[in-house]
Amino acid sequence: YAEVLYTAISSTACSLLQEQYRSAGEEVRRATLQQMKEQLALFKSKLEEFAIKHKADIRRDPVFRAQFHTMCANIGVDPLASNKVGLAVGVENRLLTSHADGPHI
Repeated sequence: YAEVLYTAISSTACSLLQEQYRSAGEEVRRATLQQMKEQLALFKSKLEEFAIKHKADIRRDPVFRAQFHTMCANIGVDPLASNKVGLAVGVENRLLTSHADGPHI
């Protein structure tokens, strides 16, 4: 009888521990996703500020424009797709969507 009771307690404790790990993992995932959203918003804002500040140079200087476009392409930004200031952070949805499916860190 004691062995059956110990097995039942162990099984219950194991299930409880698994649930605690799952819950902790979910909380870490939510916190990480929120941090990513905040960092991405800041990044997008700074990139837009850069584009506005250097708009004339980007238009006038083909070398600078090529470097800007290369930088944007390397980070998944399409500078031609925006109706705002010539920027669209296309990587935003991709990152947030893939991270929502589970952490890929």
